[in-house]
Amino acid sequence: MKILARSVKLFFLFTSFFMASFTLAESYIGIAYGNTDYGSQEDGSSYQIYGGYALSSTLSAQVSYINYGDVNDNVPPIWRVEAEAIEVAGIAKYELIHGINLIGIAGVSFWDLSLSEDGYGVIGVTDGSDLFYGIGLDLVASDKVSVIFEYKDYDISVQGVDISVDNISAGLKYQF
Repeated sequence: MKILARSVKLFFLFTSFFMASFTLAESYIGIAYGNTDYGSQEDGSSYQIYGGYALSSTLSAQVSYINYGDVNDNVPPIWRVEAEAIEVAGIAKYELIHGINLIGIAGVSFWDLSLSEDGYGVIGVTDGSDLFYGIGLDLVASDKVSVIFEYKDYDISVQGVDISVDNISAGLKYQF
């Protein structure tokens, strides 16, 4: 049910960004695909959609939905961990050379995590919020399109247990 509620909120969020983009030339939207390392034997395939607003030529505010992918422990009984989040972040940009920008990312991740077991379904659900940071490259392909490469580090605390989660991704950003 939480996922449905978040999906509806996300729809309205991105609809707002899309509608605002017609009047705000500094708005952007993007998608990314990547790999999430949960520190286990298996990694998850992630995807992200986001929208943001350039506050200046070097600073942006961004809201994202990210699905970190799911991982199995591959030991009977097989347990599966699934995680997703809404992120609010600030992004700083520094031009290295013309068309290549170094980006720094810092923000808050509001995440949901579920644990399921084959044959039993979902056996545990938790949520929380934690800070994250990252670094990346923004390669300008045209005046409207950029190719983005990012690495983000999350230190998530689940019921007193600290988990380090890393995500590396590549994506496209379109500026209005």
